[in-house]
Amino acid sequence: MFIHTAGKLDPHKHNSSDMAKVHMITYEVLIEDEESQVMGFTHVADISHASPAHATIWSPTEFSTMVKWGEVTQSFSSI
Repeated sequence: MFIHTAGKLDPHKHNSSDMAKVHMITYEVLIEDEESQVMGFTHVADISHASPAHATIWSPTEFSTMVKWGEVTQSFSSI
């Protein structure tokens, strides 16, 4: 399980590119793990401590895409 806590990111120090790099490195490590290849993994995002500053590090297009991906993921998990 990959737990992402948005509130831990300082939006005044880091940008969307930094966040994307951390996610990609994490996914690469998980994908290389043989057990993860077989069993898969779950990405949980805790946005309870996110602030408006967190949303502003993303362009409107990037933010919209993330929301759409979350909606798709949410709809798959309810099947």
